[in-house]
Amino acid sequence: MTHQMLKGVRVVDLTHLGAGPLAGRYLADLGADVIKIEAPGGGDVARTLMPIGRETSALFEHCNQHKRSVAIDLKQPEGVELLHDLIRESDVFISNFRPHFLERIAVDWPRIQELRPGIIAAYVTGYGMTDERSNAASGDVIAQAESGLSHFLGEPDRGPLLGIGAPADAVGATQAALGVLAALSARGLGNSEGIMIDISILDAFIWTDLLMMPMVAATNGAFRPERQGMYHRSVFPHGVFRARREYVTISAYGAGPQGHWPRLARAMDRQDLADDPAYATDDLRSGRRDELIPLIENWLATFDSAQDAVDVLRSHGLTAGRVMEPAEVAQDARARQRGIFQEVDHPTAGTISLVGGPLLYNGETAKAAPAPSRGAHTEEVLRDVLRLAPGRIREFQEVGVVDLVEPGKMMNDVENRR
Repeated sequence: MTHQMLKGVRVVDLTHLGAGPLAGRYLADLGADVIKIEAPGGGDVARTLMPIGRETSALFEHCNQHKRSVAIDLKQPEGVELLHDLIRESDVFISNFRPHFLERIAVDWPRIQELRPGIIAAYVTGYGMTDERSNAASGDVIAQAESGLSHFLGEPDRGPLLGIGAPADAVGATQAALGVLAALSARGLGNSEGIMIDISILDAFIWTDLLMMPMVAATNGAFRPERQGMYHRSVFPHGVFRARREYVTISAYGAGPQGHWPRLARAMDRQDLADDPAYATDDLRSGRRDELIPLIENWLATFDSAQDAVDVLRSHGLTAGRVMEPAEVAQDARARQRGIFQEVDHPTAGTISLVGGPLLYNGETAKAAPAPSRGAHTEEVLRDVLRLAPGRIREFQEVGVVDLVEPGKMMNDVENRR
């Protein structure tokens, strides 16, 4: 079950891999009818990356819940025409393919407006549709590198690092979904004109940095941050500190009455540190990190568990948390109570946990559901949306324009797992 805010909105989702599909999933979680277009035979390449079942993977399941899958061969003119017909019957179009491919199948912005005047089209690409590199291969790791953010990650005497889990793709997807929601709101307010949303994943990832890049920009490059390591180099203490067997994050920066440093000193039973003018500001404490880090970590080591230390820190009004292992997070009672992890019966992977949506409306999150098998809804969509006769659909199948899932196939998959 999904939220129903976007009930009645139809989306054609011509996407693959991460950023584009995740943007479509946002809309599907909110109740939109999201029709995912896949190629017959293989489908979205994300199905094969770190697979967990036949023709599916954790990545594909995460980004494609609550969608309908239609398998159409866009290498054939008849397949392109079917895509165009679906667009004519839809409100929103999303794609993360490069411009030259979109032009080849006539769904670039100038021509998609001819297909469906008033359509909302979101293009999610590495560099954006107007950049001279718009047709260059790009993606999450490129955005991380070229945004400058990778430069900050890692130890000062080592090379830069990349974030795991495709954070740039996730940010680009969120911005695209936000753009679509704003455009739908404008339509509700009477704007009937088409709206093109052009999302550069690189731009979106630069935007997501709240500290370093804004400071670099504001100082015209005079501020030149280097790799931070485990501890922030400008505000301190702010970072990851070693406890007896685990690690703890602590944020105790700032100066004066609103600063958190005195709270940390009191938590450590070291009022003398709070009173000492040598530690009064972030700059002064940052300059004495080699002295303060052992003090903090030796205090953390006095606790039997990292969580005990975190509890004491929080009791003093500090922001602190234990660094958790991913497997532990997946079983966390708080996360499961809020629905961020939900158990489902998957047709080919068995009983698994999927990541639910982070949005709770009136205390309810969208219920997780297996992503569709490739072409599972081809016949249904061509019949109900395009009003094609069964005979015509079978003709398309016979010449390879579409791929259909045979009746009962999904039920047989479930039975075979038992």
